[in-house]
Amino acid sequence: MPIMGLIFALTLTLSGDTNLSLNDCFLKAVQRSYSLANQGEALKQTEEHYTQAWQNFTPILSLAGSDTVSGYFSPNNSITNNGAFKLSLSQPLFRGFKNIAILEQSKDLIKSQSEAREWAYYQLYLDTAQAFYNILSVQKQLEHCQVQLQLFDKRIQEINAWVRIGRSRGSDLSGVKASRALSYSQMIQYEGILSNSVELFRFLTGISNDFTLADETNLPSTPEKLNTYLESMKERADIIAAKYQAKSASRLIEIAKSDRLPWADFTLSAGDAQFRNNTPWNWNLQLSLTFSLFADTFVQSRIREAESIRNQSDNAYLLLFESIRKDVRTSYAAFLSYLEQIKAYQESLKYLKDNLHQLERDFRLGAVKITDVLSASSSYEDALRTLETLNFQARMEYLRLHIYSGKFLLPDEGKL
Repeated sequence: MPIMGLIFALTLTLSGDTNLSLNDCFLKAVQRSYSLANQGEALKQTEEHYTQAWQNFTPILSLAGSDTVSGYFSPNNSITNNGAFKLSLSQPLFRGFKNIAILEQSKDLIKSQSEAREWAYYQLYLDTAQAFYNILSVQKQLEHCQVQLQLFDKRIQEINAWVRIGRSRGSDLSGVKASRALSYSQMIQYEGILSNSVELFRFLTGISNDFTLADETNLPSTPEKLNTYLESMKERADIIAAKYQAKSASRLIEIAKSDRLPWADFTLSAGDAQFRNNTPWNWNLQLSLTFSLFADTFVQSRIREAESIRNQSDNAYLLLFESIRKDVRTSYAAFLSYLEQIKAYQESLKYLKDNLHQLERDFRLGAVKITDVLSASSSYEDALRTLETLNFQARMEYLRLHIYSGKFLLPDEGKL
């Protein structure tokens, strides 16, 4: 059949000499990820802002010079040439603790951006894992479809022979062919799903050559207690990032309040007002104190604005924390459900398989109809495919639960 050729060709495309684990695929995705690259650039920019914040503590050295040529239109008067220069060194002494608050705010933003970049790795791992398990799951479905089609073909040959000798009716043969057509249609659908899954996988990892995937996940028979996951979620990178983001927002209040205090500056200047006439240098020492008498109204406005920003950051942190608690609880419940369903389907498969074998023996003895056998076979194959799907869904949920709760550790070589 043409579709069998397509499936066989696609299977060959996915077959390679190297078995890629989920960690292997993740490392490939890290090398390719533009999102991680942008997160790294954002961190560099934040670090540069911290370096620039130190400029507020350094002295300012400036040199100013001028040369003026003047004269009259009368030829009896000579032209005069006056020059001057001034060298100044100014050192900020006090800015109402504003500069210190800006420096501390820059540190908080560096920590926040660093943790945000860390969380981007976990998000990429989740995306890679989803594509990884999608491929494995659909490949299993295709394998079952191929086995089922082979069984239908064998059954059709068998019934054809029985029809010729009058042991079976033509309606039996039509029923088997109809069931085969339905299974064939399902295989076409899975082939399209697999093609899309492979394209997404290649987009994430950049793997364009032949490959095979090998899953190394071992599911526990019983997971840890829910409280264990809820307690560890505090260590999630995005929660820490939000915490430092809120801390940096609170620094804005300190920065705004510092404008109430006076500024102090020290200035040393030296120069020559008539350097062309060999006049001696003059120098000045100046200590200035600046205080704004009418700025309190505007300072109060900036303080209220900073408090509002702080409240927004606190609310964002609390919302994120509660959302993560919800995600952990939901994922934990889903994982428990998958484990229970897997146990139920494993037990059900034993009975379905025994029932199918018994019906096949009874059919050969003429005790049951072929439709009974086909129904039992479909029930068994459907349960088997569902069990395979549940296994991969449980593995993905297990990984999602550990990442959501902050218990999952990335491979060390995956950090750039």
